[in-house]
Amino acid sequence: MRFLLVITLGILCLFTSSSYAQQPTTVPAPTTGTIKGIVRDTAHNYVLKAATVSIYRADSSVLNYQLSNNYGEFKFTNVPIGQILRIDISNVGYETLRQKITIPKGQVLLDLKTLVLNPRNETLKEVVISIPPITYNNDTLEINAAAFKLDTNATVEDLLKKVPNITVWGDGIITVNGKEVKSLLVNGKQFFDGDNKVTLQNIPKNALEKIQIFNNADRNNPLDSNLVANLKLKKGKDRSYFGKIGLGYGTDNHYQLDGNINFTTPKFQLSLIGATNDINKTPNDINTLVRNSTFKGTGTSVEYQPDFRQTGINKGTVAGAKMSYNFTPDSKEWNNKSSLSADYYFKNIETINNSQNQSITTLSSNNKIYSFSENKSLANSESHRQNSQFNYFKKNHQIDISETFSTDNSSGLSTNIRNASDNNNQITSTNNGSSTNNTENQNLNLRANYSYNNYNNWKQRFKGFNLSYNLSMNNRNSDRNEITAFRDAKLDIDNNKNKNQVEDLNGSTYRVNDYLSNNLQTNQATFTPAVSISKNFSKNLSNRYNKNLSFRLTAAQQLSYQDNKSIKSFQNINRNYNNFVPTASISYSNYQYGTHQTSISLNYNTQIIIPSINQLAPLTDSTNLYNLQRGNIKLVEAKTKSLNLSIYRYDMRSKNTLNFSANASIGLTEDAIIDSSFIDARNRRNNYLANADGTKYARIYGDVRKSLKFKSSELKFGYTTSFNINRTPNYLNGVFNFSNNTSTENKISTNYTFKDKFA
Repeated sequence: MRFLLVITLGILCLFTSSSYAQQPTTVPAPTTGTIKGIVRDTAHNYVLKAATVSIYRADSSVLNYQLSNNYGEFKFTNVPIGQILRIDISNVGYETLRQKITIPKGQVLLDLKTLVLNPRNETLKEVVISIPPITYNNDTLEINAAAFKLDTNATVEDLLKKVPNITVWGDGIITVNGKEVKSLLVNGKQFFDGDNKVTLQNIPKNALEKIQIFNNADRNNPLDSNLVANLKLKKGKDRSYFGKIGLGYGTDNHYQLDGNINFTTPKFQLSLIGATNDINKTPNDINTLVRNSTFKGTGTSVEYQPDFRQTGINKGTVAGAKMSYNFTPDSKEWNNKSSLSADYYFKNIETINNSQNQSITTLSSNNKIYSFSENKSLANSESHRQNSQFNYFKKNHQIDISETFSTDNSSGLSTNIRNASDNNNQITSTNNGSSTNNTENQNLNLRANYSYNNYNNWKQRFKGFNLSYNLSMNNRNSDRNEITAFRDAKLDIDNNKNKNQVEDLNGSTYRVNDYLSNNLQTNQATFTPAVSISKNFSKNLSNRYNKNLSFRLTAAQQLSYQDNKSIKSFQNINRNYNNFVPTASISYSNYQYGTHQTSISLNYNTQIIIPSINQLAPLTDSTNLYNLQRGNIKLVEAKTKSLNLSIYRYDMRSKNTLNFSANASIGLTEDAIIDSSFIDARNRRNNYLANADGTKYARIYGDVRKSLKFKSSELKFGYTTSFNINRTPNYLNGVFNFSNNTSTENKISTNYTFKDKFA
C-alpha cells in the first residue's frame, strides 16, 4: 500500500509538472530603467556636489534633471529603455560634459560609473556655452527658459508644466516639491495684483530669461519663510500688451460678449474690460473678468461661467478699468517702495423671474391645507464701485491710505397670486398683490494707517507702534408701494383679525403708508478688555528643521451697548450687554527642510450674538398674510462656544507626494434665537422669535491633492469632502421640536494635459 501511494503521488506530480510545462508564463519586458553615476573633477579628483545633471530626448527636449548630492552622486529613475538620450553635466568653472547614452534592451540599470569634468580654459578664443535647465545661485534655484524646447505660442505656464517636481494646479496655485509658492513676481514686482493665472497665462515663454525660486524671510516672523518665484524677463521685454475678445450666440437668441485689453510697463499697468450676456454669467468684480479673459485657460476652477443656481433669466452688462503705478520701479529694497493703485467697476443686471409653487401643510391626520402661489417679477440693479490705495514704505516707516466708494440703485416690479384650499378642494382664502420698489444706497470708507517698526533689532522690547484712522459713511433711501387684497372664502370669519393690511393705492394716487414708513438709527459700540498669557517653544537647526509649539490663553470681558432711535416709539430701545468671552489656542508646526511641513492647531472661541432691532421689535409687513414676521422684546443675547481642529501637511519630496488638509469643528449655542411659528386653519403663518438652548453643530472638511507626471502627459487629481450635521430647536404651534439636518458633499476634480495639444 505504501508503495502504491508513492507511485500514485509520483504520477500526479508528473502530470502537474507537464501541465505547467505546456503553459509557460511570459513576463512583459520593462519599459523604463535607472541611470546613475558620480561626478568628479580632473584637477583634484574631488567629487562635485550641486553639479547640474540633465537628460535630454532625441529632439533636445528636457526629460529630467537634478543636482548631484554631497557625494557627487546622481540617480534617475523611470528613464525609457532602448531610446537614444543625451546627458549634460555642468558646473561653475568647468566645461560642460555631453555624451549620448542608451539603456540597452533587456537591462534596467545603466551605471555610468565616474564622469570627469575638466576645468574651463578661459584663454580659449571660441567657447561654446551650453545652458543647463537648472542651476543654483547661492540659495536660489534658477530655471533657464532657453533650455526647454517649446512652440512659439508657449507661455510661462507651459514651461512650468515641463519642469519636473513643479506642479501648476487648475486654480493657479504653484507647488515646488509639494510646497506652495506664496508669491509670484515679475522682475521682482507684482504683475496685475499678483494674480497667478494672469501672470502664467499671458507672459510668453520667449520673453522669459529665467525663473528664480527662493525662500524669503517673513518680516512678521523672522523664524519663518515663504517660497517666492520671480520671473526674470529678457531685456526689453518688460513692456507688453495682451487681451482677448470672445463672442457667442445660441438658441432662443441667447448671446454673450466679453473682452479685455491690458498694458504693462515697469512703472505702469492698465486693464480695460467689458462683458454682456443673458446666460446667467455675472462677474462680481473686475478681477474675475481679468482672470478669466486671459490668453488661454485650462483647469476645472473657472469662476466666470453660467450659474445654473440662479433663478429666471439674468441679463448682465459690466465694464471697468484698473491701474497701478510704481513710483520706485528700480528699488531692490523691500522697505523702499511707493505705489498707487485704483479700479472702477460698473454692473447692470436685469432679472426676469416667473415661478409657481404648490405645497401641503398637515395640521393633523385628517386636516390638510393645499396652497398654490404664482409670482412674476422684473428687477433691475445698477452699481458703481471705485477703490484706490496709496502705499509708502521708507525704511522703518510705512503709510497706507485706502478709499472705497460704492453706489447701488435697484428697482423692481412684482405681482403675486396666492390661494389656499381645504381637503374638499374648496378655496378657503386668496391673497393677490403687486409691489414696486426703488432703493438707493451709497457707501464711503476711508482708512489711513501709519506704522513704525524696528526691523533691525527684533530682540528689543519696543518693536514699533501703529496709528490708524477709519471713516465709514452710509446713506440709504428706499421707496416701496404695495397693493394687497386678501379675501377669506369661509363664511365663519375668524375673530383673530389682522389689522396690518396695506392699501397704498387710492384711485390713481398713492397714499403714504404711515406704519411702514420709518426713520431708524442704530448705534452700537463694543469694548472688549482682555488679558492674554502665551508661551512659545521652538527648536531649529539651520537648513534641517524648524519645530514650534505655542500656547495662548485669553480672558476677555465683552461690553456692548446698543441704542435704537426711531420715529416709532416701540423701537426706541437701549440695551447693555456684559459677557465673559474666553479664548484659548494650541498650535504646533514641524518644518523638515526638503521633506515635509506639518501644522496642527486647536482653538476654542466664544462668540456673542446680539439681537437686532428687527428681531426685537420689527415693523410687521402685512403684504403677505401667509407669512407674517413678528418680534420678541424679551430676547436676550446668544452665546456660541466652539472648538476647532485644523491639520495641514505638505509633502516636499519629488515622487509619491501626498498633500492634504483637514478641519473639524463642533459648537453649541446657549439662548439661541430660534423660530416660534403659529399656523392657523387658513395656512396663515405668524413667525415669532424666542430663546432656547440645544443648538449644536459638527462639521468636517478635508482636501487632498496629487499630481502624476507621465512621459508625454500629466494628470492632476483633487478630492474634497465635507460633512455637516446641525441640531436646531424650534416651536410650532406651541410645541417644542428639534430639527436635525445632515449634509455631505464629495467632489473629485481631474485635469489631464497631453503635451501642448490637449487639456
